[in-house]
Amino acid sequence: MEIAAAVFYIAVILVGARFISAKGVIVLCSICTLLTVVSFFLTTKGLFETGLINCIIALSALYLTTYIILRTQVAENNAINATYQMTRIARIQSLGELTASIAHEINQPLAATTASADACRNWLMRDKPDINRAIQALERIRRETRRASEVVERIRRLSKNEITQKEICDLNDIVSDTLALSNALIEHHDIELTWNRYDAPLIVHVDKVQMMQVIGNLFLNAIEALQPRLVTERFITVKTFTMNAQACFRMTDTGVGLSEEDIKHIFDAFWTKRDGGTGLGLTLCRAIVEAHKGIISARQNSHGGAIFEIILPCKINKESNNSGA
Repeated sequence: MEIAAAVFYIAVILVGARFISAKGVIVLCSICTLLTVVSFFLTTKGLFETGLINCIIALSALYLTTYIILRTQVAENNAINATYQMTRIARIQSLGELTASIAHEINQPLAATTASADACRNWLMRDKPDINRAIQALERIRRETRRASEVVERIRRLSKNEITQKEICDLNDIVSDTLALSNALIEHHDIELTWNRYDAPLIVHVDKVQMMQVIGNLFLNAIEALQPRLVTERFITVKTFTMNAQACFRMTDTGVGLSEEDIKHIFDAFWTKRDGGTGLGLTLCRAIVEAHKGIISARQNSHGGAIFEIILPCKINKESNNSGA
């Protein structure tokens, strides 16, 4: 009975560790220690020396189990923190590669704002001020200023170092925001982009910033894969659709493509064919998608190039099912 009680206490701590913090585990261990000691003093039958030895063995097993659990929790927390830091490093690296695109996206609304401000001044300085056209120019200034602010907000979200925060959002909006940061880079490399956007919201429960990072990384990889191709052969096709009540994102490029060996290892950590690459980009992409209970896959494009697909749980209308596969 003494051994059975000790095993029971250990089982309680092992189960409780799944639901409580390190401080809670220590409190639970203290309670079990108290019960073990009390039971020893309340036991009147049997040899005192045997009971004392059993009590010491039970407490030792209890403390050893608690120590192992606490060390495991510390290791898990360190692993989680390391993952967050690696994800942020990859995110900052992606932003660095998108610098030209971001600058272009900000310069466009600033240039439009300057032009509209000059136009507004001219309309107001005429002998007979044209108020209506001046108001239209001011409205354009307001619209372009908001556009620049949205670009800055996207950059701010991508660069923040914060714990995952899932929210209800539209997968189409995530793709749109990512394209807004990548569009100028795509244009700079003379790539023809086609987006077949699903005509209804694809409601998903995800961390928007992390999903932008995943899709953005796929865009960067596709752009690099298209560099050896002739300008007339550079195409990226993006499609959002639903399949079996799932929200799907598919990106097809006509780049250098993937071999069977590439497909086997493309999501492995530290595996890369890119000069200067870390081999962590697609590994983190897979980790992020799987953390959202989704699937990311890669396959060859029959017309040359590669196809990447992301499938996420989706809340959609029943009539929308299987409409885009």
